[in-house]
Amino acid sequence: TNLDSAALDFALPFIQRQSPQLAYGVGWAPVAYYACMAGCFAVLGFEADRLPGRGLALTGAMAALLSCLVVGSAGGAAALVVGRGLCGIGSGMLLVAIGGELARSVAPAQQARAFGVAGSAIALALLVAPPLSHRIASAGSWQWLMACSGFGIALLAALIRRLPRAPRTTPVERRTPPRWITAAASGAVVAGLPVLVKAGLQLDAPATHYAL
Repeated sequence: TNLDSAALDFALPFIQRQSPQLAYGVGWAPVAYYACMAGCFAVLGFEADRLPGRGLALTGAMAALLSCLVVGSAGGAAALVVGRGLCGIGSGMLLVAIGGELARSVAPAQQARAFGVAGSAIALALLVAPPLSHRIASAGSWQWLMACSGFGIALLAALIRRLPRAPRTTPVERRTPPRWITAAASGAVVAGLPVLVKAGLQLDAPATHYAL
């Protein structure tokens, strides 16, 4: 999903040229992605130790796959923004699931190395994405890029389904986050969503130029 995000961000100029009806949503697409991903971190991060990692990762992969369909078939700027927000939610779920599973399954002395490997995979995706995105979008259209992303995420979901289910945590391992933190994080996400939706709905309207 990080490869998908970086590749699409790099392909935004191609979207503006090849699909003018989506041009108004190009600036909001990365905002929707990162805002929704951060919202998932805020809401789910404190609960990662108690959430089923396999199920959460599979749900996140399905959300990211659905976003590829929404963005790839977008007929307007609002669909582009909503689709990228959905991908941000899926990415957030996947990263929270990965963090929780690493914390549960890796010995404390090896956790720094495990998170380093995960970080290296993310860095590699960010390095590979620009040239890959440029080649695909230049050879055909930016929709081809979404098709490739969809194929990769579908493969990811298939691999997640083959993972063994993690054992349930014992009551001793369960930790409840401070209620005020959970409430504040949830409130911030809920307060920000109407603003994001309103902005997305207004993107389909033609631009208005004001003369001084």
